[in-house]
Amino acid sequence: MTISATLAEFRTDISCDIYQLPDTTALRYYNDSRDELIDEITKEKEDYFYNYFTWATVIWQNEYSLAKRWDLVNWTWPETLPWIQKIKWVSVKFKSTDTELTVLRPVTMENLERDIEAYDDTTTPFYCLMDNSIFVYPAPKEVNEYRIYAITYPKKVILTDIEILPDQHIKAILYWVKARYLESQSRLQESQLAKAEFINEKTKVARALSWRIQTPIQRTTPNLNYLT
Repeated sequence: MTISATLAEFRTDISCDIYQLPDTTALRYYNDSRDELIDEITKEKEDYFYNYFTWATVIWQNEYSLAKRWDLVNWTWPETLPWIQKIKWVSVKFKSTDTELTVLRPVTMENLERDIEAYDDTTTPFYCLMDNSIFVYPAPKEVNEYRIYAITYPKKVILTDIEILPDQHIKAILYWVKARYLESQSRLQESQLAKAEFINEKTKVARALSWRIQTPIQRTTPNLNYLT
């Protein structure tokens, strides 16, 4: 079911129409509530949104940019790709003869003893995370692959999207949408009750989650060879 259809059913359930709760407002409430629930799930079970992503390296290129969450719609990543919230580790194949990816050690700029460009020929591979990019050292000398293992954060939804979260999560999300709507109508007592229902439901959802089995799903990602 699309987000639009979910919100239409929601309006029926609380006896309001699209003029009282326009799509743009309802969608904003929905995404705000959804983020609250995602934060609660991540706090309880960080690895629930674990995944990995593979791209092509570019010859002599150190920097590999990551999409910002609000740029995903216009990014060259697939639209369904979530935002990377926390990197667990990075691996690279430096040579075409490599049968396995090399796990890079994380390093901060402050811990480097030389200028960072001096490490382009280092024999001890590492990466730095700066701003919204990963910098890989040594710089790849062949087009191959690099992989990011990460905790992700689902992108914000639009009306035509189909929700990827389970039904019980949607139930919790709609409690907060209800609270926001009732508050906008100055029905403050009812709004407070809906907020309490949301808090109770989001806590229940998070605590009921079992640890996700970490079998990452391969995703189709764009080839960066055009940058060479």
